[in-house]
Amino acid sequence: MEQGASTEQAMLNGIMAGAMEKFFEEVSLGNLRAFKETQVNDAKDFFKNLFKTTFVNASEETATQFGNDMAEYLLMADIWPA
Repeated sequence: MEQGASTEQAMLNGIMAGAMEKFFEEVSLGNLRAFKETQVNDAKDFFKNLFKTTFVNASEETATQFGNDMAEYLLMADIWPA
């Protein structure tokens, strides 16, 4: 509402943000076999797991932020009537 959103726009934006968060947590690169963490036997395995986890989390957060930005743009542009 700081950006001049109506109460309805702010509510829809919040709902969309929650939906984006849930969606991109479920549809994640972490679900691919290549990004599954493996048992740590040495430092190499530790750093491989660290990289995988970091990459998966960064991709989820990037996708979520992009989705939130698009939803906010659409809501604030009055493309979706509130």
